[in-house]
Formats: sequence, C-alpha cells, structure tokens
Amino acid sequence: MKILVLEINYKLGQMLRTSGVDFLRLIQPMKYLQQNTGWEIELRKDPFDGYPEKSWREIARNFDIIYTGYNMDKPEGYIELLFACMKEGTKLVVDVDDNIFEVGPDNPTYPRFKVDAKEGMTIRSIIENNPYVTCTTQALKDRILHFTKRPADTIEVLDNNIDTSVYEATKHKKSLNLFYSGTHTHKLDVNLPEFKNALKRVMSEHPKLEFHSIGMYEPDFQVMFGERYKFIDGSANFPTFVNIWRKEIKEAGIGLCPLHTSFFAQAKSSIKWKEYSAGYCATIASNVKPYSPDIQNGVTGFLCSTEEEWYNSMTELINNEGRRKQMAKNAHTEVLKKHNAKENWRKYKAFFERIYTPKIIADRDVMFTKLVK
Repeated sequence: MKILVLEINYKLGQMLRTSGVDFLRLIQPMKYLQQNTGWEIELRKDPFDGYPEKSWREIARNFDIIYTGYNMDKPEGYIELLFACMKEGTKLVVDVDDNIFEVGPDNPTYPRFKVDAKEGMTIRSIIENNPYVTCTTQALKDRILHFTKRPADTIEVLDNNIDTSVYEATKHKKSLNLFYSGTHTHKLDVNLPEFKNALKRVMSEHPKLEFHSIGMYEPDFQVMFGERYKFIDGSANFPTFVNIWRKEIKEAGIGLCPLHTSFFAQAKSSIKWKEYSAGYCATIASNVKPYSPDIQNGVTGFLCSTEEEWYNSMTELINNEGRRKQMAKNAHTEVLKKHNAKENWRKYKAFFERIYTPKIIADRDVMFTKLVK
C-alpha cells in the first residue's frame, strides 16, 4: 500500500515548523506504521493555499491513500485535491483533533471558527463532506456525527499515543514544582475557581513552592505568586518545544490538568496526562472527560471536582514523596502499556486496510472543476 501524508500546518507566517498536531497525529503514527508493515509512506509539506509543483491529479495517481489534517483555510487547493482523488480512485482521509463545531466565544480561536467565519465554514464543510475522517476520541466522533449526520463507519477513532523516547525524562527529579503545559486556548481552564483558589491556598502554605507554566502566560498568577510563577515561552515548532519541555519536566513533580465542562472541552483527548506520565510526573486533573475514563483515581492520578479535592490532592502529593513517585510510576507504566505509539500502529493498519480497495479510475465528469476556476 502507498500512502502520502500531507503536513499542512508547517507555515506560521514566515516561520517553517512542524506543529505538535501534525507530529502527534500524522508523522509519529506513520513512522511506526511504515517500520512495521513495509508500506510505502511518503511525507510531504504541501500547503493548500497554492498548488504543488505537480498537479494534485498526477500526485494522487501514484498513491492509494492520502492522509492530511483538517486545518485548511482556503477551499481551492482542497477541492482540487478531492477532485483528483475521486478521479484517480485514491482514498482521501482528513484527521480532526478538535471539536471546531462548538468553539465558545471565550476561546481565542473563536473568530476563526464562529458560525459565520469563512475559515470555519470551509473547515466544517471539509469535515462534513470528506470521504473519510479520523479523530482523537469517541466523544469527538459523537459531536461530529451530531453536526454532520455523516455515516458513522466513515469516522475512525484513533486516539493520541505517546512515543516515550520523544518525551524521555528522568524519574529522579531535581526539585518539586507544580507544572502546567498548554496554549493560550486554555485560559478558561486555568481560571476555574475551584482550581485557582486551591492553587492559591497551596502556594501560600508552601512559600518555596514554584508554579511553572509552559506555553501560556496568565497575568493573575504573576500577581499572586510573583517570582514563584515561572512562564516558559515554549515554541510553535514541536521539536524545539519538546526540548524545552524535557528540561522543565525534570523539575516538575506534579502536573496539573484543569479543564472546564463543555461539549468542546470534553471532546478533547487526555494528551496532557499522557505527556506528564511519560515524564514521570504525577497528575491532578479535572474529573471530567477526557481524563475521567483514562485516569484511575488515586492510582494513576487524582481526579478533582471541587476546590477541596484540588487542595487535598495537591497537598497530599507535595507532602508525601512516596505517594507522588508511586503515582508517577503507575501512570508511566499505564501509558507504556495502553498508549504507546510504538505499539498502537496496528489501529492505523486496520483502518487503512478497511478502506483500501484496488484502484478503479472513474471516468465520469465531476463538477468540482467549476469551483476551482
């Protein structure tokens, strides 16, 4: 089988990068799929705001499956690609990692995805009409089904997995810090009253404790904690980001995962818990999907709903080093066993084999050509 993987998020202004989404959802799983099957898998960086050197039809002719992300803000390139795949009998698969149908006005990406935004309308149309879609969780699949009414068997759940060699970190921590990793889109989460109030109480009771945040700066924490709040700027380029992350996780004994309750939030994956666990970090998370199905409360992490639960969980892990290390070890073992990218390539293999059919080139006219012109 021949698969072409299109990395489409590699341009950020003038910056060329590998996004975390493209790495986790496309590059990493295809690496292990190729290693274990011998299939021909080619990775290309192709934007959809223009056209490749060869026509999409000429490219599609040489592959059985083309796999890419959904984040295409201009329809012309996508329509050309879809038309080419239909004419050449190539299966086109689009991966979706977020519930863009229910982005709230408090989310910084809302202007892109609101109902009347051109980019949002384009992406929703792609998700609704593309022949096949993969997504991160069953909850996200359910929301896609709710909004698109597309056949359930055209959506495949392929959960986020961790390559522990990428997140390699020591279980022997240099110090004990509270740690949060997330982008500016999680501002609502870190400002949940039950989380924020508990954090404030814990920090006041432990005057040497530090709170480190990578990827998102929250001014309120700077005001409350002063020099004990450390913001690390991270990077939009995943290889650079993960190098910074590895350095920080060595000093992070407790990883925090607050998450608000909404259809948008609960369609996310538990990737933060998996990353923290890969770095031997004990996790405290909100007792909501996606964390509640994956974390065994008190064993591979703590799940919290109230201020007192957040406070007691942080206090327990700060004061009880043995409990903290055992929980981190339990979670690390769980991630290696159930969420290991080196093993879960089989799910991708099964999906691609299910949709693969020998090529039959259609010769009927398709009216997408009018849309491209």
